[in-house]
This record gives sequence, C-alpha cells and structure tokens, in this order.
Amino acid sequence: MNYLNRFGIIGLFFLLFITSCNEKEEVINTDKIKVLFSVDDFEYKNDSRTSVDPSNNYAITWASGDVIGIFPRDGYQEPFIIPEDQVGKSRAEFDGGYWALKDGLEYNAYYPFDKANFESTEMKTRIPVTYLGQEQNGTTCSIGSYDYTYSDWKVAEKGVVSFKFHHIGSFLVTRVPLPKTGTYSSLTFNADASVIPTKGTYDLTASVPEFIADNSSLTTSLSLKLNNYNGLDGTDAVFYMMMPPVDLSSNSLTLTLTDSEGNSYNSSLPSTIFVKSDLIELIATPIDYNFAVEWVSLNKASISLYEGESFTLKASLSPSNAKNKNLTWESKDESIAVVENGVVTAISTGKTIIKATTVDGSNKSAECEVYVRAPSDGSANGHAYVDLGVRDSNGKPIYWATMNIGASKETNYGYYFAWGEIVSKYQYTYANNKWYDTKYTEGFGYTKYQIEDKDGWSEDYWNSIDVAWYDSNDNFIGDGLTSLQAEDDAATVNWGEGWRTPTQEDFQALIDNCIFSFEYPLIKISNKNDDTKFIYLPQAGYKKDYSGGGASQAGDFAMYWTSTLGNSTISAKHFIINDGSLNPNIYNRNRYLGQPIRPVFVPSN
Repeated sequence: MNYLNRFGIIGLFFLLFITSCNEKEEVINTDKIKVLFSVDDFEYKNDSRTSVDPSNNYAITWASGDVIGIFPRDGYQEPFIIPEDQVGKSRAEFDGGYWALKDGLEYNAYYPFDKANFESTEMKTRIPVTYLGQEQNGTTCSIGSYDYTYSDWKVAEKGVVSFKFHHIGSFLVTRVPLPKTGTYSSLTFNADASVIPTKGTYDLTASVPEFIADNSSLTTSLSLKLNNYNGLDGTDAVFYMMMPPVDLSSNSLTLTLTDSEGNSYNSSLPSTIFVKSDLIELIATPIDYNFAVEWVSLNKASISLYEGESFTLKASLSPSNAKNKNLTWESKDESIAVVENGVVTAISTGKTIIKATTVDGSNKSAECEVYVRAPSDGSANGHAYVDLGVRDSNGKPIYWATMNIGASKETNYGYYFAWGEIVSKYQYTYANNKWYDTKYTEGFGYTKYQIEDKDGWSEDYWNSIDVAWYDSNDNFIGDGLTSLQAEDDAATVNWGEGWRTPTQEDFQALIDNCIFSFEYPLIKISNKNDDTKFIYLPQAGYKKDYSGGGASQAGDFAMYWTSTLGNSTISAKHFIINDGSLNPNIYNRNRYLGQPIRPVFVPSN
C-alpha cells in the first residue's frame, strides 16, 4: 500500500469481484459477487509525547503489486491482486468472472499476502511478520509492505462479504533536525537493551489477534534504509517506520542518522509504548552531532579604511550548528592593519590581508583584502582630494575630491544639479531651468550655452519648431559656449577657487588611467600605480520632473556631470558607470536633469 502524507490516516475501502477462492469451499456462480474491504484508522495517542495534531491525515492507497490473502474457516487461502487500473486509489473493484465465495461460510482476509507459506496448513494461525528491510524513497512514505493487517471473520451472505482490517503494528513518524546539507543513507532506531522484536507472527483464528514476538529476534535496533534522501542543513527531516507492539517506556531511546559518506549523527527520543494501531510521532533532539565546519565566508572580500579607522568583519560558517564555531584572526602585516575578534583597525597606508581560520581541525578559512590610506593627499577650502595619477595634456595634476558636492561623507549622494546651475532643487524640468525660456518649442528654449546644431535635425522637423538659438531665417544667433563658465560651475561657486566640475577630457583621463571596481554599494576608482589611493563614487542615479525628492536608478547607476556641452545645445556630456558592467563611458544627457557633481581641484602652480 502507498501511504501518502496528507496529515493523518483515513479509512481505506475497495470492492472486489472475486475471480476464485479456495477449491474446498468455493462454488460456481454466474453472478458477480461483491467482497468489501476496509481498514481501521491508526489511533493517535495523546500520551505518546508528540506535538502532531490528531486531526491530521495520512491517506492510504493501493500500490502496484499489492496482494490480499483470503482464508475460509477450513481450507487454504486464495490471493487477490490489485488490478493495475486501480493502483493509486483507496477503492478498488474486481470483476471476478464466475468464481465466488460460498454463502453461509466464514472467511477472513489479511495483508500483505504471504506467498512463501501459501499452502501451509498452519498459515492462518501463524501469519508471519517482519520489520526488517524497511526503506524510504526520498520523502515518500513507503511502509505499506510492513503494515500487517487482518480482518474479523465474516459470513458470506447473498454473495456479499464485508471485511474490516485492523493493524498489528504501530506507525512511527519521527522528525529529525538535519546536521548538514547532503544525502543520507539510513536511519536506525536504538534502544539501550535487546528489547525490540524484529520478527513474529499473529493468529487469525484468535478472538483478538495480537503480535507474538519471536524472542530469538530481539535486538537493540531497527533500521530504515533511505534511498535518494537529500536534506538541507537546519531543516527537519520526516521519516516513517512500522514498529512492533513493544513497551519501551523504561528504555533510553536514540536515533542514528547516517549520511552517504558514512558519518553518523545521534539524537535522543522520548521513551514510549508502541501499541497496535497507534500512530506515534516523536521529535528527535540532537545529542552531539560533533561535525566540523565545512566552509567560512566573510561579509566583505575587501575593505578600504583611513588611517585610524576601524571596521568589523563578520564571519558565516556552515553548517550552522557546527560544534565549534570559534575562529582565529590574523593580519598578514600588522604594521598596516591589526585585527581582534573580527575588528580591523587601520594603522598606516598600504595593503594587507586579514584571515579568519577555524580551530576545530577542519582548517577552513576566509580572507579579506584591506587597503589603508591617509585621510587625503591634501585639501583646498576645507575639501579633501586624492591624487589618482590623472594629469592634463600639459602634465599638470588633476586631484579628485573625496566626496560629492553637498555630501558629508563618501557614501552620501550629496546635492543634484541641472547642468549649468549652481543651486540644488526639489524637481528638475524645462520650465524651472535657469537657462530656459518656455516660449520656444519644448526642448529648444535654452538661452545660454548654444552651438550650431541645425544639421543634426531633419529639414521637415527643423522647419516645424521654434528654436531659441536660431532666428526666423535659420541664422545661428547663439553664444557658441561649449564649457561652463566659472559663475555657472556649481563646484567653483560652492567650493571656491581651484575647484571645478571635471571636463569631458578629465573624465576620459580617469577612464584611461585608473582601475574601476565595485565595493558594495560604491564604485571604487583607484590609482593604477598605488592602490592605497582611491575615491568612491556613490551610485546616486538622477532626478527629474516630480520625483518627490527621490532619485531614479539610485543604487544602480553612477551618473556625474562634466562641464562640457554635448553634441547639441539640448545636451551636456556626463560620465556613467554601473556595478553590473563596470564599463565607464561618457554620453550626452539632457541638460535639465538633476545629477551629482564630483569636483576636481587644479592647483594654480
């Protein structure tokens, strides 16, 4: 029989149209004779020390190859095989042809049919029972062949016999915390003495058939073979076994779970009494799994610190319930950084490795690169900068600020600016742009920083629009400015002399001469000749329209203005990069949008 986990036990019924029975008691009958079978529910015991809900069910259905034996009071048994078209059902019907049970005679039935003793005259008084060889396939309950059942004696009347089955054994459900992720091969139920009978018989002719233990089979354990059982660390596994009726209330009980590599893990069970027809669920408590750490990881693969700054590294270990989770921490160069219980403190500029290693003998470890830098290479007007090795076409150094305008620390987004504006705003539109006149066609009303760009548009489209930097005769009347003037440069106005918004050429030099990496959630840009010199760019996204003060694509893209006008009057050049590709580029961007600015400092001499 199949036992499907549907939270409890429900009754099982099926109809048989008998094909034949024992020759000594059968008659030829052209009618179809009905034989009805049903199985008692397992009875949940409140005193079995379980937490399972008694209303939960385990549905029973017939499996391929199931065979039922039927005995007359006097004579030999006859097997009845479950038809294939009835497999998986709780009710099965048989077309018995012209063989039938004889009215007025007593019959009994049992499951599973015992082929080995088919013709034994003592068979009905010694129905064999064994609890050896039980298996579980994956998470499927497969106890059917070990759920020995018998019926009451019934008299055939008017071609109908109704059998009601009762269970000989007890149904055990165990819940076991898994020690690690992997494949498991067996579960063994253990007692502290040889008190578990693995074999026995029962007598169908008794007024109340009971399990009669074979004392020579008494043992300390009973095993369940696990086929293709894969479990996850930290979860509870559910295992199913049939148990003989036996009083183990005075015994110490344990379970041994064995994995595919032969490692064993022990847990304890509450003492209990196994009674026929009982369903008992027991919760296992790990005694001492005593397994080693399999891997270690740290919350950061690399960190960057200023001299004197500290950071706490956190380690994760697997399995989560490893016996010994202690670690030793070490720095490869304590002149650069030291570590104590995961707390890293920067000492002086340079690079070192922090290593965390297990002490349980497994020798598992994880490492973190630590970059220590001086607070900055200098400052101007109270704003720090770093030398990333970027030089202009004349070889003059271009120093990059450590923070965005308006930011109080490196990780802050800071203020957003429309290109050519010096004050941050709540929203960014054409209408509220400092250098825009709304009387012109939308997008073509910019009144400063204008270039000849008529050729970039189709003639039909150009003739349909009104453009601020061309007159009615299509003559260019703009200012020809292609770079921000100092009074329109947010970096110069807000941070003072020497600071400015980077040009397109400045950002291109950054791309060509620096190393780009990702340290969540920041883009890191390092001097390719000195990895202790670097800056962070927050992925601040941009602002537009009625964004409610929030930024679009924040956390996904770093977008920063250059001071260079774009390929047309309506756009400006901006630098863009994201953590997914780490592929920096410079593109055109509509001028009215709000984006952060990372200033550069250019010394006067």
